[in-house]
Amino acid sequence: MRRSLLVLALLVALPAFAEETLAVLVVDGKAVDAEPRMLDPDTLAFPMSQWEAWGVLIPRKLRKDTLSAQELGVGVEYDMLTTEVRLTIPAHLRPSRKLGYARTLPDKVTPAPKGVMVDYDVAVVHTADSQRASVGHVVRSGLAGGVLTTTGQANWVDGKADYVRGTTTWRRDYLASGTSLQVGDVGLAPNGMNDPAVLGGVRVGSDRQLTRWGAGVDIPLIGGVADTRSTAEVLVNEHQRATGEIPAGPFELSPTVAVPGLNNVDVIQRDQFGREQSFSRSFYAHPDLLRRGSKEWDIAAGAVRIDPTEDTYKGFAAQGSYRYGLSDRWTIGATAQMGNVGDEGGRNVTLHNTVSLGRGGLLQADVSASQREDGAKGTAFRVGYEQRRENWSLSASHLVKSDDYWEISQLQDRPFRIQSQTTAALAFQPKDQPWRAMLSYSDIQFNDDRRLKQVGLSGSYRHGRTTWMAGAMHDLSTGDNQAYVGVYMPLGTGNLTATARSAPSTGAQLTAVYSDKTELHGRDVRYQVGATVGDTSQVYGRVDTTLAGGDLSLEARKGTDQPLMLNGRYSNSLWIGEGGVINGRGYNPYGSFAVVEVPGLSGIELRGSSTIATTNKNGYALVRNLPSLAPVPVLLDANQLPLDQQVDDPYQQVVAPRGGGSKVTFNVSTQTYRQYVVRLGDGFAAQGSSVTSDTGETFELAERGVLVLEKPATRAWLTSSNLKCELVLPPEGGDVSCRP
Repeated sequence: MRRSLLVLALLVALPAFAEETLAVLVVDGKAVDAEPRMLDPDTLAFPMSQWEAWGVLIPRKLRKDTLSAQELGVGVEYDMLTTEVRLTIPAHLRPSRKLGYARTLPDKVTPAPKGVMVDYDVAVVHTADSQRASVGHVVRSGLAGGVLTTTGQANWVDGKADYVRGTTTWRRDYLASGTSLQVGDVGLAPNGMNDPAVLGGVRVGSDRQLTRWGAGVDIPLIGGVADTRSTAEVLVNEHQRATGEIPAGPFELSPTVAVPGLNNVDVIQRDQFGREQSFSRSFYAHPDLLRRGSKEWDIAAGAVRIDPTEDTYKGFAAQGSYRYGLSDRWTIGATAQMGNVGDEGGRNVTLHNTVSLGRGGLLQADVSASQREDGAKGTAFRVGYEQRRENWSLSASHLVKSDDYWEISQLQDRPFRIQSQTTAALAFQPKDQPWRAMLSYSDIQFNDDRRLKQVGLSGSYRHGRTTWMAGAMHDLSTGDNQAYVGVYMPLGTGNLTATARSAPSTGAQLTAVYSDKTELHGRDVRYQVGATVGDTSQVYGRVDTTLAGGDLSLEARKGTDQPLMLNGRYSNSLWIGEGGVINGRGYNPYGSFAVVEVPGLSGIELRGSSTIATTNKNGYALVRNLPSLAPVPVLLDANQLPLDQQVDDPYQQVVAPRGGGSKVTFNVSTQTYRQYVVRLGDGFAAQGSSVTSDTGETFELAERGVLVLEKPATRAWLTSSNLKCELVLPPEGGDVSCRP
């Protein structure tokens, strides 16, 4: 009403030619003033601070005290019927908006519990003339805002025992800056040119997993597996690329043994205790392309760990690296290394270039120069190209290191080093088609004059639930040939895998394995039976199940002219600390977890992420497999609390650190109030009657006989002007009769 009167008064009082008009200002469809004001639609101008308050981004060249709508290119429209002046902000002056999913990192992680998480792996082997046992562990504990991780293994071979420490590293993530600090056994940041190495010292740098995109690929590692000596077989896109013995202790797979680009890498590790462990990882074997303006840096320094099976650190080494995205399609970088152990040492500098050609693929070129302590100079270079399409992919790479080229990894004892490597692969994987095919080539020259030069062809065809496989490999150096054909098909309730293989090292072999599962005493049991017929024939059987939350595997194997071998493996975890000893019910040595306390209450069910846990006799539960660096709700089932207990909030949020644990406490209080209804015959005791309990508490009855006592009592006495009676009080409250 007030607005209408103002408008009417203006129309009567002002001459028809007036430039200013009483109107309501509307910016992007929203009125910015509660009342109309005098405005001239043709010459609108406001202070810069006012434009910014409306969400307008002022270009640098236009910034001044007062700006007109015309200068900014803001649309102006005057509606005489509604007396509104409407401003429309152009798109280029509006603030950017985040569309879709964007990862939000928390400000901090939830504090750690007091104690240690122990993931352990036990293996035993028994034959007629030998007994072996092995226990591996990964121990983690919260320390000084970070996570301290120690790996190791204890082995017993025919009565002789030894212990090998793996790695000991403390890591702390600084979420605000996106950097990570490591102290202890630290690895060098991979750069595609130099081989990995381990230092006893410090590593600090940016970390992609601490950014809003959360991208990044870890160096593939197998940890927590106890063995003294192992063999490793590396398969890249189902083709064997490397095999050989590795020393006891942790090991890393260098990207130089994989096809550059996006690889499906399978590493199969077998040790003398009869264990076979494998992992698969898809990753690029070159530094990822950075966004424009993004940068990454990393510095590591310390003593060189000469042998991973011994606590031997010598000399000093350091590496620094920096990468920067010049544009979304071009990333440059540099890496510098220096170090020495005794009289051996040197330094090198490597320049990196990664260029995206758009639909034309991706090109990478690295060049490096080094100098040894004795003055010898060396060079190295690597070029790579890849193109991935929906139905096919092509990749190629060439790496050469001169004889005098130096890098930090040469200060360590290593079984072999790659001197040069040429690889290429062409793969076809037509969408919605049942067949796959790949052609590959590799030429790897090692520093001990060994050379692996192979060309291979493999393919598969799927028909219904049956898959046929075939492949061949030709060694261009020795002339040896390998070939295989196989089939995977359902059979009954299980499946059958049959393979015929021929190789110079094993001769012709035919292998058949049947796998199935059943239920035994309410427990899922998976089993395999198989046989290999050839120059080294054998039969074997295997059973896998879950025992006390851990994974149990039992196997028997009998080869031609070989004694029967029995082996077993069990892996699980324990929390040892506040709350006592808690079964972790699973082996996950690098997963995040939470220790949850419900003070004094056992048997209470808790849910965190997809895990359900129950508190022990001390009121503690262990919730495993939590996502790291992300808010995760932990829920308590309040319906399971005793009637005299109540929880302040059955919902708690936890942010677990990477590979570490957090502590969650549900505050539970005892509810001692009891409410009764005092009845007298068919009615209620009189309002205002005095009640005294056997604890000395006095209360006057409320309307309809309501009696409330703060302290639990068993008896009470009611007194009124014409009545006295004794009340027998039920423990949980409720109706009570007045008995004169």
